[in-house]
Amino acid sequence: MRGVGVWAVGVTGVLQTGGWIADEIPAALSLPRPPSWVWAMLCLVNAVLVFAPAELLSQRGRNPAARMAGQIWATAAVALALMGLARLVPIPHDELSLGSLAVLTGLVAVGVRVFRGWQRPAGRPSGWAVAVGLACLLPWLVFGALGGRLETAMAVLAGIAAGALARSVLDGRFWAAFGGDRFLAGSVAGVALCVLAAGIGAFGINLFELLLLPPLGYVAARLRHTWLLVAIAALGPLAFVDPEEMNFVLGFSDVLFYGVVSALCSGAIAAVAGFVLPGTLRRGFAAALVMTVVAGSAYALLGSPDFYGNRLFVIMKAQAAVQGLAGPVEVHRKLVDTAETSQADLRELLTSKHIPFTPYYLVNAIELDGGPVLRLRLAARADVDRVLISQRLRPIKERGEPDTGTPGPLTGPTWDIRSIGADRVWQDLGVRGAGTLVGHVDTGADGHHPALAGGFRGGADSWFDPWYHSGEPQDLDGHGTGTASLAVGRGGVGVAPDAQWIGCSNTARNMASPGLHLDCLQFVFAPFPAGGDPFRDGDPTRGARILTNSWDCTDEEGCDAQSLYPAARALEAAGVFVAAAAGNSGPFCRSITEPLATYPQVTTVGATNKDDQIASYSSRGPVGPLVKPDILAPGTDVVLARPGGGYGTAFGTSMSTPLVAGVVALMWSANPALVGDLARTRSILALTARPTVKIPPSHHLFEQRNCGKVGNPGIVDAYAAVSMAQGRS
Repeated sequence: MRGVGVWAVGVTGVLQTGGWIADEIPAALSLPRPPSWVWAMLCLVNAVLVFAPAELLSQRGRNPAARMAGQIWATAAVALALMGLARLVPIPHDELSLGSLAVLTGLVAVGVRVFRGWQRPAGRPSGWAVAVGLACLLPWLVFGALGGRLETAMAVLAGIAAGALARSVLDGRFWAAFGGDRFLAGSVAGVALCVLAAGIGAFGINLFELLLLPPLGYVAARLRHTWLLVAIAALGPLAFVDPEEMNFVLGFSDVLFYGVVSALCSGAIAAVAGFVLPGTLRRGFAAALVMTVVAGSAYALLGSPDFYGNRLFVIMKAQAAVQGLAGPVEVHRKLVDTAETSQADLRELLTSKHIPFTPYYLVNAIELDGGPVLRLRLAARADVDRVLISQRLRPIKERGEPDTGTPGPLTGPTWDIRSIGADRVWQDLGVRGAGTLVGHVDTGADGHHPALAGGFRGGADSWFDPWYHSGEPQDLDGHGTGTASLAVGRGGVGVAPDAQWIGCSNTARNMASPGLHLDCLQFVFAPFPAGGDPFRDGDPTRGARILTNSWDCTDEEGCDAQSLYPAARALEAAGVFVAAAAGNSGPFCRSITEPLATYPQVTTVGATNKDDQIASYSSRGPVGPLVKPDILAPGTDVVLARPGGGYGTAFGTSMSTPLVAGVVALMWSANPALVGDLARTRSILALTARPTVKIPPSHHLFEQRNCGKVGNPGIVDAYAAVSMAQGRS
C-alpha cells in the first residue's frame, strides 16, 4: 500500500509540474504554446498511471484497509481524468474555465455516489472544518486578490464542487475501514486529495492545490468531515490567483512568489491542524466564528479587498485614414476626430449602463469592464470589429528591489558604443544627439540616475505612469532604466547622450495589455499633463519623433496579430521612427511573432554578440512576406544603467533596440532635414550597416541563416550612418 501511495503522489507531482513548465517555456520564448487538448491528455495519462496500480491494490491488498486505499485512489484517478476535460478551455477564458471545472467536478461527485454507493460519515460538528478551512484560506486573503465578480462566483462554485467530490470519495465506509488509526487514514486520504488536486484549477493553480490539499487528509481523519474543509481551502488558489499570471515572464518575485508562499503557509497550517485539534472537538461554532472574524479582518486590513477582473478591449470597425496627412498635428487631429465620431453611440450606451470605460484614438478602440455576456453583446454590434480580452494584473504587495548593479561612474564609452562607432561620431563629427527627443516606452526609468537625469526633458508632460501614477520617472523593475540609458544615457553608456527623452511605463510588471500599450504610445506621440485627457490635452508638437520599444504584446496580454497595427500605421504617417525588439526566440525561423515587431511600419531590431555574429537567442523572420529583422545591433553582455545609480550587463534584443533608436537620434541631430523622413532614414541605416560574421559550421544549431529569404540584415554602423546623413558619403 505504501509503495502505491508514494507512486501516486510522485507521478502526479512530476507530471503536473512538468506539464506546467512545458507550457510556460514556449510562452517565455514567444513560441506557440501546445494546444489545450494536450493538457487534458496529460490528466488522462496521470490518471491511468495512478489507476492501474491502485486498482490492482484494491483487488489484491493484504487487508481491508489496503483494499479500501486502492479503491479510493482508483476512484480519485477516474475523477482526475474527467476533471481534466476542463483544461480544454483555452486561456484567458477564466470564467468559462472555472465554470467548466465546477460543472465537471460536480457531475463527478454525483457519479461517484451513484456508482460506488455512498455512506454518510459518522456525524461530527462542521464548525472546526470551517475554522481550519478559513485558516488555510488566510494567506491567500492577505497575499492574493480576487478576479472579476463572475470569475469569483465561478471559483466559489468550483471550490464547493471540489469539496463535494472529496466528500463523495472519502465517505463513511472509507473512515470505518481504518478504525481509530487516524494517521494511516489521514495518509491515505492525503494521497487521494493529491490526485484530486491535480485536476483542480488551470495549470499552475493546481500546483498550489497540490501543496495545500494533501495535508488536509490528516484534518479530515480527525474530523471525518471533508466538504466544507476542502471547499474553503481550495478556494484560495482558485479565486485569488490568475492563472495567466503564473508564468516565467513575470518572474518569481511576482505572483508566482506570493502563490508559493501562500500555498506553503496553507499546507503548513493544514498539517499542524491535523495534529493539534482539541480532543473533544467542542466549541466548533465558536472556533468558526473567531476564524471568520480573523479572516475578514485580515482581508480588509492587509489584503486587496476589491475585484480585479480582466477588461474587454473593443476595436471599432472605423479606423482613421491617415495616409498622405502632413505631419503629427494633422495625423493627431484625424485620429481624434475619427475616434470621437465612431465611438459616440457606444460611449453613450456604456455611460447609460454605468460601465467604466477608457477610449483610445491611436487605435480606434475602447477598453471597459465586462464579462463574457457583455463581450458577446458588443461583438454583435455593427460598429465593432472585434472584442479582445484585455489582461489586468492583480495587485501584489511588492515586487522586491530591482538589481542595482555595481557603482559608477563608467571609465569611458562601453564596448557596444565603441562597436557601432558612436564614440567616433561624438569625437570626429561633433554630433551627440542635441535637438532630438526620444520617447521611451518600457517598465519605466530611474529619473535620478546620473546617466538619465540630465537628459530628461522635464515639465508636466514628460512622464506618464498608468500603473502607479508616479509623478516622476521611476522603475520598479530595472529593465527600462537599462534600455533608456542605451539610447540617451550620459557618461559613455548611451548612443545619443545630448538627446532629451520622455517616458512612459507600460510594462511595470513585465506584462501589460493593449490598453496600457496604447496609453504609452499615445503619450509619447502627443504628451499631456498629469491628469490630462489624451484626446483634448494631447499635444503632438511636444511629442517624440523617435520611439524605442523593447516589449511585445502577447496573446496572454490580450493582443492579436493586428491589434496594434493601426497605431503603427498612424505613427509612420506622422513621421515617427519606431524601433521595436525582435524578441528572444531564436534561432528558430519565423520566431518574430508579436506586435510591434511584426509590422512593416516598424524597424525591427535583432541582436549580435561581441564577435559580430547574430546572437543565438535573437528571433528570426520572415514575418509573412516581410524580411525581418530590419537591422541588428549589439545585444550580448551590453553595459547599461541600473536603478539607484549603478551599472550592470544584460543580453537580449531589448538591449539592441535602443542602440538603433540612439543612432537615428544622431542622424537627425546631424541633419534635421531627415526628421520625419522615414524612407530615407531607413535606407541610410540599411546601406551603411556592416555585415555580420558567419558562425562556424560546428555551431550548426545556432548557424546564421536567412530563414528562406535572400540576404541577412547588417549591424548598425553609427559613424557610417551619420556620415551619410551629413552627405559625407
